[in-house]
Amino acid sequence: MPGRRSLALLLLATAGLACGDDDATAPSPEPDVAALTVGRQHACRVTVAGTYCWGGGEDGQLGIGAAPVTAPPTLLMDAPELVSLAAGSTHTCGLDDEGVAYCWGSDRDGQLGLGVQAAERCGALPCATRPTPLAGGLRFRMLAGGEVGREPVGSTVRFDEPVEVSGGLRFTRLAGGSGSYCGITTEGSTVCWGRGTEGQPGSGTQDRSSPVVVPGL
Repeated sequence: MPGRRSLALLLLATAGLACGDDDATAPSPEPDVAALTVGRQHACRVTVAGTYCWGGGEDGQLGIGAAPVTAPPTLLMDAPELVSLAAGSTHTCGLDDEGVAYCWGSDRDGQLGLGVQAAERCGALPCATRPTPLAGGLRFRMLAGGEVGREPVGSTVRFDEPVEVSGGLRFTRLAGGSGSYCGITTEGSTVCWGRGTEGQPGSGTQDRSSPVVVPGL
């Protein structure tokens, strides 16, 4: 099994975050049969019967094949058994009990982490309408979704696979918002990066292309 590292998909428009550590014996994600996540127009939940998604699905974020405009709670057929979920704006990711990450939905900016652009199309944009494993054979302990988390901020470079967060940090918690991300490190510090127009990083109103410590915490 590959060593777990602190990694993140830092991508424009919608993004997923993943993190772990370098200890190959670290525990896999804890099963959570109440796992629930909400994106911009959709939601998904893990139950004992499987994973259900509902709401708007025109970008494939419901994971149920040909993307309908809307759908009631629908079971993901032939999907991996997931134990946790995280939604971005128009995509969804989940972890199985071994820490393998799967993503589906819009791949406009590489947020699915497939290593190459998704082959399907939802309208004019690339997408995956079924849960698809991330490239690289990595294992993760948690996920967080959000929007616009690319490094450096404003970059036009597209990443189609997970990239490591600057600074070699290890995290115990992650959270994503609209253009910014924050994490709690194993040392207990709170760090944030991304857009700073509203002071999101907690250290002024500058955009931050790498994690900076939030003062006062």
